[in-house]
Amino acid sequence: MIRTRAAFIITAILAMMLAACSRPVAPTLPAETQAAIAPTAEPTATPPPPPTTTPLPTATPEPTPTRSTPTPLPEPTRIGPTQQGNEGEATRTPSGSAGISIEPNLGRPGDTVTISGDGFAPGEVVTLHWAALDGTGMTAFEEVEADENGSFTRRIAVPPAANWPGGPAQEGDQLQIRATSASLGEGNFYYANFRYLTPFGVADTPALPYENQDYGYRIEVPDGWTWSWVTGDTSDVRFSSTSGSGNGFIRVESGTDVEALIPVIMAEEFPGQGYTTGLLGAGAYPGTQATTDSGRTVQFIPSGGRTYVLSFVADNGQPMWSVIGTFALR
Repeated sequence: MIRTRAAFIITAILAMMLAACSRPVAPTLPAETQAAIAPTAEPTATPPPPPTTTPLPTATPEPTPTRSTPTPLPEPTRIGPTQQGNEGEATRTPSGSAGISIEPNLGRPGDTVTISGDGFAPGEVVTLHWAALDGTGMTAFEEVEADENGSFTRRIAVPPAANWPGGPAQEGDQLQIRATSASLGEGNFYYANFRYLTPFGVADTPALPYENQDYGYRIEVPDGWTWSWVTGDTSDVRFSSTSGSGNGFIRVESGTDVEALIPVIMAEEFPGQGYTTGLLGAGAYPGTQATTDSGRTVQFIPSGGRTYVLSFVADNGQPMWSVIGTFALR
């Protein structure tokens, strides 16, 4: 009986355990799986950062160079063509200095030129002559009457090459015109030279006038040339072509002792070079010409207590008579 009860109790306990085991149990997932399936919040859109703009560097202006030499000259004074008068004469402002000039002073036989004179007695007769440079073959060809100021102008033709004094003219030869009058005295005369030269190339054609008001002169240089003076000193003007090969200068020196000035100027401008001197070979004014061993010519023109020194050479190294011939004192 006791065994039977014990068996019953054991049986009941087993039944209860089986019942407990048969209940459904919610499955338990690993922690990492739960995290994977957990709902996540909608991601918040983050605006992209604004683009980084690097400011452009501020240009630093170049410092203005300090120039002591050379300083550009002001714009040259533009000069119109010579006003023509009646009966083939050209009007001309008297220069105030005695002498004659021929413009242009170079060209070809047969060209028309203007002869101008100052310093004669009012109303006196002036006789014009053609001659060789040494005076041979001098022949009078025209008489002209000076005005009330002792001045005159006359347009004439250069003689044909076959009729030049001293024999038929060749390229480069010179012809002299002389003016005589009673007021000059027997055997005295004023003169100017004309050179037979056929113009060539733009670089040899004067086109741009330059006037120096401080020292009273005017000259024409080829178009496109530039000029400058040194530290405000307008007595020393330098000219240069666009290529730099052509160049020239005009210096104004105190005094008219040309013989003393020549060695000083030549040593400064052409150090170490030898030179020869002679009568001025081109230009409208009497003076002295120095020629270096390399062929560079320099003109020394005394006038009004000063000496004007000028020299010009083209890009090809040849003297620029066409420029020198436009030099005029005021």
